[in-house]
Amino acid sequence: MPRLVPATVLGRTRLAAVVYACLGALPQLVQLSPEHGAARRAAAAVAVALLLGDFVVTYLSRRALFLEPLLVAPAIVLGGVGLGDPMATVGLCMCALVIQSLYGSQQAAATRILTVAAAFPVTIALSPTSLGGHIAWQSGGVLGLLPMIAMMGVLTRALYASLVRHEAAAARATLLARTGSRLLNRTDAREVRLITREAAAELCGLLPGVGVLVLRRTGEEVIVEGSAGVPETVRGTVLAPSCVDGLDPRNSDRAQELSCSTEPIDRLAGGRRRWRAVGPATADADRFLLAGAVRPIPDDIFDAFRTLATQWSLAHANCRVHTELAHRAHHDQLTGLPNRTLFFQRLAAAFDAATDAAEDTIALLIVDLDDFKQVNDVHGHTTGDELLVEVAGRLAGAGDGRGMAARFGGDEFALLLTGLDRPDHADEVADRLRRSLLEPFRLRRVTATVGASIGLAGATPKLTAGTSCAVPTSPCTRPRPRARTGSSGSPSPATGRSPSCGCWRSTWPTPSSAARSCSTTSRTSTCAPAAAPVPRRWPAGSTPTSACCPLGPSSRWPSGPATSSPSATTCWPAPAGRWPTGPGGQGPTGCAWP
Repeated sequence: MPRLVPATVLGRTRLAAVVYACLGALPQLVQLSPEHGAARRAAAAVAVALLLGDFVVTYLSRRALFLEPLLVAPAIVLGGVGLGDPMATVGLCMCALVIQSLYGSQQAAATRILTVAAAFPVTIALSPTSLGGHIAWQSGGVLGLLPMIAMMGVLTRALYASLVRHEAAAARATLLARTGSRLLNRTDAREVRLITREAAAELCGLLPGVGVLVLRRTGEEVIVEGSAGVPETVRGTVLAPSCVDGLDPRNSDRAQELSCSTEPIDRLAGGRRRWRAVGPATADADRFLLAGAVRPIPDDIFDAFRTLATQWSLAHANCRVHTELAHRAHHDQLTGLPNRTLFFQRLAAAFDAATDAAEDTIALLIVDLDDFKQVNDVHGHTTGDELLVEVAGRLAGAGDGRGMAARFGGDEFALLLTGLDRPDHADEVADRLRRSLLEPFRLRRVTATVGASIGLAGATPKLTAGTSCAVPTSPCTRPRPRARTGSSGSPSPATGRSPSCGCWRSTWPTPSSAARSCSTTSRTSTCAPAAAPVPRRWPAGSTPTSACCPLGPSSRWPSGPATSSPSATTCWPAPAGRWPTGPGGQGPTGCAWP
């Protein structure tokens, strides 16, 4: 059921027309002549009632009844012959044309106008008595009213056509506005194509008989990329390049006519059509939007498709710019590797996705180039930049497809490994990367050789993405000492300072268990199995707090129990006494063992 007051102009016009027709035809029921027989009066009353019912049903169903153009005229004649004045049949003719001309096709409207206009002289011929006098159907008074009756039907039909065009234009404008709003913030090219395809299908639904094809020209082929208003099976069809000869893919300002034979395109659409084209001007390929119908498409209708093509072009350009800006925001401009921001997003996602049983599948390598400053100072920053690009390439290829390399800035790099299948896989990757970085770099002007300090860290129980991302701001990220490499490639003696836990295993097991101690070879830090820590007495100092082990002043470490050993977590046990011995004269950093 329609609303009481329709929302559209055409709907309100039809409501006014049905009210006018009912008010005009209803009084005829009381104008039946008593001079006519009862049967004649009853037939006339039924005919007028049928006309009133036809008006109401047509309005409620929003379409003319079947054979209505042929049946309304006999009903007018049957109702008119029962009136006291047959000249009042003009009113029934006017009412029928006012309401019925707002429905149906042009052919039905023309048939209705002719039959209703002819019903008036037929009524006069069957009932020639008017107000007690005789009137001939061929008289000027009767025939002179025929143009007025026909004109009423023509004007009402013209009003209907105008309202239909107005409603269609409003619907197209609403559709395009809604489509533009949906495309406004889209940054995925696939979503843009999907929204555009839906809009094209809806636009073709508003324009029966119109079909749309989207063609993409790549090299020597033209592929049907999308369609609307034609069978969906045409998508993916390959056409000859000559189908789009003479079309400009960058011209979205005006319609273009196809100058070549359209027979291959007509076969896809299922019949002969008149095609017009416009170029959406997309950056990744030459595309053409073709709209066709049996009759030439008017400019105002084709403008809707041209506007849709322009919206598609702008949205596609927006996706390309957004992708480029997002890449610049999350990647290093020199090497093209992910930057710190993207790296820690991926690191957080890896920790969030890992379960306790899969902790050994994640590892983190921190890489710091040695002697890179000398390359910059001796050979210039251009050579240094070229060296960084080469290092990035070797780093990216060291992960066996399981990792993501990143550049933090300067000569600092990182490699996140995920999906490791065994605990020592990360050690193998680190060793392979170490050997790769020791190979000379053949640059455009010189051949450079640099070393690298590589730290390896694995996931530990109860480690979350939040704590992992907080590592850069913790005490463990203080600059670590570099191991100087002599001519033999072995590091110089240790300075007595320990590396930060960002580069070394952060837990130290008890002497009775199989330990993993940190050693430095060939400018890299690796972890090798050790039976037990090297005995060494810690220097005396302050006592630990109840929470955790504080760093001692200068190079002095806090005192502690002589027999206890550090736990597998981060804190010393509580008993008083002397601290246990540790490897190589090194002490704990922060709250963790090296």
